Amino acid sequence: QEFKKDLVEPNGVYIFISRDKALNRAMAEAFAKSLLCEHHSACGECDQCVRVELNKHPDLISYDKKALLVADANDIVSKSIDTPVFAKYKVFVLHNAEGLNEQAQNKLLKTLEEPNKTSIFLLTTSAEYKLLPTVLSRGRKVYLQLDKCMDCEYEFGKKIDNLTDYQNSQTPEFVTLKQKAEYLVQNYNKKSDIPRLV
Repeated sequence: QEFKKDLVEPNGVYIFISRDKALNRAMAEAFAKSLLCEHHSACGECDQCVRVELNKHPDLISYDKKALLVADANDIVSKSIDTPVFAKYKVFVLHNAEGLNEQAQNKLLKTLEEPNKTSIFLLTTSAEYKLLPTVLSRGRKVYLQLDKCMDCEYEFGKKIDNLTDYQNSQTPEFVTLKQKAEYLVQNYNKKSDIPRLV
């Protein structure tokens, strides 16, 4: 199955899984940008892409905390009902979803099970086992092992515990990683099983 089909007819919930947090971030952001792009290609030139790159797209909502609580889950549920402002979809990116406590995960279940047709949820995790089985069953799992199929100077196997340097997504290593991720989203070869969509 190819990402391109998903960009035109998204599933609703995707869970990006890798031990590498920076890799998860790059793929989720590339996928979100492609979903919002007027050409489904993260072209970097359309109004939607420009807004994403400037971090000023009202339909791209990211949660990037070490711990996500029930209040955050309530906020997500509330915003998911809203109509998109500029794009076809409202895309929610929950970085480090393993940080959702059990109550917050349970609060999101109904929304993840029956998402608004204009809401797409992208969850990333480096600890799949910390997500409730009910949450995992709600989305399409994307297992990332890009070190096996991408020629990139970035050290994919390097464990990154502190993502402070990556918060603004502007470090040279992360920019390179983002570019590679955007390329992969657009040119994923279904003959390869990496990334593997389940």
